[in-house]
Amino acid sequence: MDKILFKLLNTKPQIVNIITQEEQYCLELIQKYCQHEDSNFTETVIYSPGVGFNQPVNKELIGSDFLDKINNGVEANYFNYKILVLIDFQEMVKSLSVVNTIKNVIFNNDNSVVVFISRNLILPPELNSFSITYETEPLRNEEIEEVIKSLNYSSQNASFKQELLKNINLCYGMSRAEIINSIKYALATYANTREQINSFKSNRTRAISQNSRLDYIELTNSFEEIAGFNNLKEWVNNIDKFKNRPDLMPRGMLLVGITGCGKSLCVKATAKQLNIPLLKLDFGRILDKYVGESEENIRKALKVAEQLSPCVLWFDEFEKAIGSSKDSGSDNNISQRILGYILTWLQEHKSSVFTAATVNNISKLPSELLRRGRFDKIYFVDFPSLDEKDEIIRIHLRKLKLSGIQENDIRKLSKEMHEFSGADIEYVIKEAARHNYGSNRSLFEDIMTTIKATHSVKEMMSDEIGNMKGEFRGRHFEAV
Repeated sequence: MDKILFKLLNTKPQIVNIITQEEQYCLELIQKYCQHEDSNFTETVIYSPGVGFNQPVNKELIGSDFLDKINNGVEANYFNYKILVLIDFQEMVKSLSVVNTIKNVIFNNDNSVVVFISRNLILPPELNSFSITYETEPLRNEEIEEVIKSLNYSSQNASFKQELLKNINLCYGMSRAEIINSIKYALATYANTREQINSFKSNRTRAISQNSRLDYIELTNSFEEIAGFNNLKEWVNNIDKFKNRPDLMPRGMLLVGITGCGKSLCVKATAKQLNIPLLKLDFGRILDKYVGESEENIRKALKVAEQLSPCVLWFDEFEKAIGSSKDSGSDNNISQRILGYILTWLQEHKSSVFTAATVNNISKLPSELLRRGRFDKIYFVDFPSLDEKDEIIRIHLRKLKLSGIQENDIRKLSKEMHEFSGADIEYVIKEAARHNYGSNRSLFEDIMTTIKATHSVKEMMSDEIGNMKGEFRGRHFEAV
């Protein structure tokens, strides 16, 4: 990163917009560059809202506030051969006065450059046309190794250090500061290596969530805990054989169907089967009221997913995020622009990100999303069959360690639960177990009673589900 940044500054650009998780490191690099004998600049002038100018610049510039000091500095040629570094200016650049003041610097001082440093700054058009955007790359393995080794470890903590060095991928998606702080917290809080690693993983999860709107999902479900889905299971089990043929590697799947029938569970089990991390994209945190920022949020999330690949990227309830793209007047067309960005990414990305999207209401999805090339497989998830309901009941009886239900009883229960979803069945077993706990009643009878008292999702959404099933069949989606 340092060589690229040095070369960029040597070209004497008017504005450089640095997008990075490494704010402090970038600032140190710029200061280091100014001290280099081949540098075109002599020093840095640093300003950030809430902190102000760095000393002694604050005393040298005359004025009551940022605008006064900058404009007076321009008149006095103060910024000649200097780099003006502006940190975290997301709110400041929304002011026309601030924009005009920055233009005053680049137009009226020779050999000066304005550098913005932030995690997600979008410059207004008045400045963007004069700028070069430089987005720092994720840390390379050797850089992560250097960060890990830079800290002091006692002899008791040597195994923690070795575990991190053996599992460099634990640090993917994190900045230098985040790695250092996570290591320090683990060392200060825990003495056991396993606890230290778990602590580090927890901090990594928080860091990734804060930086990218991606949630790191713990993998607790396997295919053995899911009844049915035989076609999907067979397809996923065959993905591994393409590891050495990236050109043939499947890129993702779309699961459409009835709510509560196991789509989310299947995505989690797929990630576990592939033995790769699962990242869930939170569209609620992606959407932003300011024009351009939602697209920037989705771009950043997809970039972090690529940095963490191989991984599964999960678009949950996809239709809620992009369904309104059909309505050109809604939400300032944000959904339409996000859809366009995602469609392009699905088609063109070269990373080892396996995309899994789950959808309840197919009618809200635009047809271009269903085009071949976006997803390798589109599966329809229906209510479980009689045999699948038998297996779902067995799974939940095992999980809750319930006994007293015979095999012929299981089939009787399944027949009573006509068009119950997997979530409905889980509810019935748990609710009956609560009623039965501590009593001498028959568990079978309590389950039957609970079934009769339960309004299934099919009963509550009969018309809507009937319409959805008709549309699913009309599109000839493959059954799971």
